[in-house]
Amino acid sequence: MKYLFFAFVLCSAVSHAQSWETEVTQAPACYNSTEVIEDAAGNYAVAGVHGIAMGNSPFFLVKLTQDGVYTSHQTYHGVLTATHSCHGLIEYPGGGYLLYGSKAVDGAAQYDYFLIRVNASGDTLWTRAFGSATAWEALQSGLLHNGCLYFVAYSTDTACVTTGTGTMRLLKLDTAGNVLWDKCHHYGAYGGDGTFAEKLTLSEDSSLLVAGTVHNDSVAVYGPFPFLMKLDLNGDTIFYRTFFDGAGGKGLSVASDRYNCYYLVGVTSDSLDIHQGFIVKIDSVGTITWSKTVGTIGDDNFQDITINDKNQVYVCGGHYHAGNIAMLIRFDLNGNILWDRAIDRVTPLYNLSGTADYGVVAAARDPVNCNAYVVKIDSAGNVPLGYIEPYTTIKSITRECNFEVFPNPTGGEVTVC
Repeated sequence: MKYLFFAFVLCSAVSHAQSWETEVTQAPACYNSTEVIEDAAGNYAVAGVHGIAMGNSPFFLVKLTQDGVYTSHQTYHGVLTATHSCHGLIEYPGGGYLLYGSKAVDGAAQYDYFLIRVNASGDTLWTRAFGSATAWEALQSGLLHNGCLYFVAYSTDTACVTTGTGTMRLLKLDTAGNVLWDKCHHYGAYGGDGTFAEKLTLSEDSSLLVAGTVHNDSVAVYGPFPFLMKLDLNGDTIFYRTFFDGAGGKGLSVASDRYNCYYLVGVTSDSLDIHQGFIVKIDSVGTITWSKTVGTIGDDNFQDITINDKNQVYVCGGHYHAGNIAMLIRFDLNGNILWDRAIDRVTPLYNLSGTADYGVVAAARDPVNCNAYVVKIDSAGNVPLGYIEPYTTIKSITRECNFEVFPNPTGGEVTVC
């Protein structure tokens, strides 16, 4: 009897580098990358601004392959004299991206909200500039959900600002850039910059989460405070919490885990102006579960956080002691550090996004060399060659802290369960 053997070769996807770094600069301009995302095809899109000449800082969009190879570059509104500020980008399900931020109005002391819609090749489809005729306004952070765009914004529009100089606005737009509604949320009561939102994201129950800072600079004991706000998709507040650990601080980002708990990160500041990164876990009704800080010497800050569908928690930021470095830390859901990495750069990692292989990709700027860069790190914390590691060799890591829900500066009631 003859036996016929068939050999089957199972071809998997091409193996890609798990960790890499890429500069996204084109001479002679200075670049500042503000957000990087992995798109539906598994490649990367980087958005930001660069300066060609004084008073001219157009948006840019750079595309990278899965391995971080530079493939394309587009500049938008490069011939205008107005100053632009790109704060992020959103991928559209049908292809292409929306870049958002602000644009200075020529000849006027004001900034408008600004949107640029591009196709998958980076070609401009439309632009939108809108806002108050006399205010300084900028789209700070945005997302796309159920066919609608949501943004948190900063505005000095006197129709919203009752105290201080600025306030938070929440906007809902359709995907063509038309405003469906626009709501003010102002909590500052002692002057300063009022309510400043930094990050907008979705919770597991499809509510809107906003991280930011309430500035109350005229009375030192009253802030500034980190805050977390939870709102429904109509823009109505579910809860609003300010946090206090005996000193001031700023809330810079928030993420939700799959159990619908929320993690607020930012930076504290004590009476000696020593800064530490903090992470606070809050349940779905606004109760603190635990809170921790990182840092005992030098200045530290946490800038952004992302949590994937495996509940892996990544936090990025910077450390300033005997030289400035960027840092990336992976936590478990109880605030324990699983690994930490220091990256030999002179600026923090400002933006963090999860990737399909459960690693992260981060964007930042190197101001000394006037370039922007993107770094990809896998879930085990492997970093490109030449990087400093681990972060634990530079300083001590965590301490329990006494974050409390602090009475809102407006005097509103806060329920602590």
